[in-house]
Amino acid sequence: MPADLPRPLIIAAEGPDGSGKTAALEGLARWLKRKGRRVSQVPWTASPLVRTAAASSGDRFSARFGGFEPVFAGDLVHIVGVDSNPRLRSEVLEWAARAMRLARQGVLRVFALHHGLLPAPGRKLRDGDLSHRAGDVDALLADLGVDLALHVHVHRAHAGRVSAGRHNLVVASAGALVNDGRRDASLLEIITDDGRLEVRRRSVATGRQTLLYEGARTLAGQGS
Repeated sequence: MPADLPRPLIIAAEGPDGSGKTAALEGLARWLKRKGRRVSQVPWTASPLVRTAAASSGDRFSARFGGFEPVFAGDLVHIVGVDSNPRLRSEVLEWAARAMRLARQGVLRVFALHHGLLPAPGRKLRDGDLSHRAGDVDALLADLGVDLALHVHVHRAHAGRVSAGRHNLVVASAGALVNDGRRDASLLEIITDDGRLEVRRRSVATGRQTLLYEGARTLAGQGS
C-alpha cells in the first residue's frame, strides 16, 4: 500500500442482543470519520456455528451444547427456567410443569424464559417477540399457581397481570443491562412480603426505582 496512506484497521465486536454493539460501533465509525478515515461497516450476522446451532433441531442442539432447564428449589422461592430458542417445545413445557409441581406450599413460584409472554407497551409487535405458545404458557402457569413469569427478549421493562379466574399470574419483562444509546439500562427488583408482590425497575445509571406492578399474591391452591 502507498506509504502516505494510514494503515487499515479491522475492528470486530461481539456480544449478546441488546448489549449496545450497534450503537458503540456507529459511534466509533463517526469518530474515525472525523479523524479522516474512510469507514466501511459490515452488517452484523451470526457466525457459522450459531447459524448451524439455530438451524438444528432441539435434540441436536441439546446433544451438542447441553440442555438449559435450570431449577432452584428454595425455602422461599422456587424457580424453573426453560430454553425457548428457537421455539418452545411441548416436551420442555411438560418437563417444566413437573418441575414446578415440586414447589413447596406457599413459596414464590417463578418461571423464566427468553421470549415474551405479553406484548410490551409502546413497542410495535415484531415476529419472534412473543413465544409462539404464549397463550398456552400463560394458561399453564396460572393452573400451576405460578406467581411470576420473567422474560427478556424485548429488552423493555414492563409488567402486567394475567387472570385465569382462579389465580393471578404476573408477567414481567426485564430491560437491557447495557445502555444502547436509546434507553437507560435497568434491572428488575422483585419484592414479596405479607402476601403481596411488587415488581420494580431500577436504573443502572441513577439507581432510581419505578414501580411496575403491585398487588396481592394468590397462593397456589387458593381462589383469587
